Amino acid sequence: MEKKTILLADDNNSAIEYFQSRIQPEFVGYAFEFCEDGLALQSRLKENVDGIALVVTDNKMPGINGIEIISKYSRQKKFKNTPFILYTIDDDDFLPDTAKKYGAYACVFKADSEKLILTMREALNGKENI
Repeated sequence: MEKKTILLADDNNSAIEYFQSRIQPEFVGYAFEFCEDGLALQSRLKENVDGIALVVTDNKMPGINGIEIISKYSRQKKFKNTPFILYTIDDDDFLPDTAKKYGAYACVFKADSEKLILTMREALNGKENI
C-alpha cells in the first residue's frame, strides 16, 4: 500500500486552520489527519499505521510534547520509513539539534511556511536531511 496520509499534531486551533489553508493545498493527493494534541497523536500512532507518509508535530503540547513523540516513535521498526518533522514557535538554538538527536527528520519554525513546505516535500520524496 502506498503511503498517502500526513499526520499533524498541534494544540493551537489557529495553527491547524493555517495549516489547512496554507500548507495542505500544496500536497494534492495526500490525506491529512489532524490531532488536537500530543496525546491524540500518540493514540493515533498506536493504531494502524499503514499509509502514514509523514508526521508533523508541534513541540509544546499538553500531555506529551513533540520531542517526546519523536523520541518514542520515530525509531520504532514500524516507522522506519516515516519521517517525523518537529515544527515549533520556539526560538531555542539547540532545539533543531535536539530534535534530530531524538530521531526527527528536521525541525522547522512555524513562521517559515515556505521552509516547512520544502522540508515536507523533501521528506516525502525520501531525500536525506543532513
